[in-house]
Amino acid sequence: MSELLFHLLLGAVDLLGLALIARRPGRRSLLIVLGLGVIAVIVLSAFFGGGSFSTLRLLAWGIFGHGLLGLIAAAVVMWKKRRKCAIAAAATAGFIALIAIDAFLIEPRWLEVSRHQLTSAEISEPVRIVVVADFQAEEIGAHERRALTAARDAEPDLLLFLGDYVQVESDERRAELRGELRVLLEELSFQPRLGAIAVRGNVDRDGWEESFPEPFVTVHDRQRFTWGPVTVTALSLFESLRGQTRVDDAPGLHVTCGHLPNFATGKVEADLLLAGHVHGGQVRLPFIGPLLTASTVPRSWAVGRTELPEGRTLLVSRGIGMERLGAPPLRFLCRPEVVVIDVVPGASAQQG
Repeated sequence: MSELLFHLLLGAVDLLGLALIARRPGRRSLLIVLGLGVIAVIVLSAFFGGGSFSTLRLLAWGIFGHGLLGLIAAAVVMWKKRRKCAIAAAATAGFIALIAIDAFLIEPRWLEVSRHQLTSAEISEPVRIVVVADFQAEEIGAHERRALTAARDAEPDLLLFLGDYVQVESDERRAELRGELRVLLEELSFQPRLGAIAVRGNVDRDGWEESFPEPFVTVHDRQRFTWGPVTVTALSLFESLRGQTRVDDAPGLHVTCGHLPNFATGKVEADLLLAGHVHGGQVRLPFIGPLLTASTVPRSWAVGRTELPEGRTLLVSRGIGMERLGAPPLRFLCRPEVVVIDVVPGASAQQG
């Protein structure tokens, strides 16, 4: 009901704006209507949104629905009397349409394999770590297959899955998706030299571990794994959520991973800290960055690689999928990614 009221009120604003432009066509009227329209979209989205994801969905409707149609209508109304203003309105509508095509149709499936290199004095041979996070899958389709194939083809020594695997409301459909994901993982036959670990995400319901065949180890509570000079501390969902989590040091190359990056603000004695959850914000703007991080870490930490004090490195994956169940299904300047980290022997200083 609230979404219907949003569209009705914003539709009324659209009609009033078009009436003003029809009565006094010109640049000034167009700018006034555009300014009032932006304010109306922001205010009504915040009022009727009722939550961060719902607000973002209404903002998307306001920009890519009402805004686009309103600009096209304004161009038609001004075409005979104010040709230049009509062209400006049409060009703006075209620009918004191009953004919509990118955000809804291109970027959500435009997978990137992001590569990082670190050096460590704690190892004598290279170690490749591959991170896969945040499928948020409502189907196991071509995109999910591409992502997992890219992870396998990277030939990881250590494979880390960082939570949020399927996200649907139906228990029956959730069980089906878990089975489909398991079949796909079995088909791709991951065989990392050191191990494969999967932790729980905040959207994962009981039974999430059914998605993972051998050689994956699923982690509910904190577990520590040691393979030669490499130690992995895998955190529980709750520990990754806490900003006061403490992780003691371990010999060799120490990797600590969890679903949320919040744990990075705690006392974590590890060389490499890995997390997902944030999706890179899904929408990133030039000079601003992610609009929403859903995390307690500083905004500058929430996406990509951050060098922390004491020689530690935090890396937060943009994830594979998108937030479902109410959020707008889009990515902008924030492609999905599989993360490949090559740790090579050497001095303790990191290299980008």
